[in-house]
Amino acid sequence: MTARSWRTAVVYGVVCSVTLSLAVAGTTKRRHQHGAHVHGTATLNIAIEERTATIEFISPAESVIGFEHQATSAADQNRQAMALDLLRNKIGSMVVFDPALGCSFSPTKVDVMQQDKEHAEVHSTFAVSCHTPLAGSKLHFGFAKIFPAIQTVNVQLVAATQQVGMSIKQDKGELEVPR
Repeated sequence: MTARSWRTAVVYGVVCSVTLSLAVAGTTKRRHQHGAHVHGTATLNIAIEERTATIEFISPAESVIGFEHQATSAADQNRQAMALDLLRNKIGSMVVFDPALGCSFSPTKVDVMQQDKEHAEVHSTFAVSCHTPLAGSKLHFGFAKIFPAIQTVNVQLVAATQQVGMSIKQDKGELEVPR
């Protein structure tokens, strides 16, 4: 394992453990909740290293697909496939880097994880490659424009020098990538 891939693995591990800690700590104060998720609220974890990033997006399936039960009918399977394709193809419109950075997004995983018969989450991971280093750039969001049921996105961003986080409501707000 190279030093760079080791750092990326460590950064991603920190993001995941912080997110899990925040999810566990906040479960007693959430409303409209089933298990470990809240309808209308998604989680976005971003690990940045120079010109690359790994993005993890997790959301209740209800907020992306419109339902959480297992897609057994042809209509539900079609609706689910269309929603996941929209996520795959529009992630760059939901996690918006400055166009001057020349970033491209590649989905590495986009799945529905069925928790039980009536509850599911969308789990996705994307690799981002940019022509210019990301440090100091601003990140904007457009989740509610693509998936209107997503009202809040809890963002955690880890870069080489620090970790930052915030809750984005109705796509309002921006996050600066640490230098």
